Amino acid sequence: MFYQTRGIKPLVCLFKNLEKQHRVQDKVKIRPIKGFNCFSILYVAGVKIRLFPVLASVCYDLEGSGLNELWSSRLNRQANTMFFGVTVSKRINKKAVNRNRIKRLMRESVRLVIDEIVTAGEEIQIKTMILSWKSTIAKPADIALKDVLPLIRETITKANNR
Repeated sequence: MFYQTRGIKPLVCLFKNLEKQHRVQDKVKIRPIKGFNCFSILYVAGVKIRLFPVLASVCYDLEGSGLNELWSSRLNRQANTMFFGVTVSKRINKKAVNRNRIKRLMRESVRLVIDEIVTAGEEIQIKTMILSWKSTIAKPADIALKDVLPLIRETITKANNR
């Protein structure tokens, strides 16, 4: 127990930390898209994929999208990073609480689907993606992750297989 009092880690802890670092490097990092300019450029430059309540605007290559000027610091990143954003307009629901609920569910489902794709051994072709919810919901409190997840899964797999 001498190493605990002196702040020295045992070898077992060091090996566990090395294993964690290797697992983190294999995962795809998901970063948010922020700013009106980035959203508007990606809407115009991206490939549109429509599945009824969800509209996705996807860019596979950042060179022709016009984001080089806006993201000059972010472009010097690792190859396993994906940027994504989520939008829900006021026309869908007037209350911000309900719009934020839909956005949270969409973000969580994106994280789950990307993890599923990476654990299956596939490569992510998508560099940036914006997801928009386009249908009104009668009772937003009734919508759950089990309702949103299949839609997002189908959208992302369709976008990744293009």
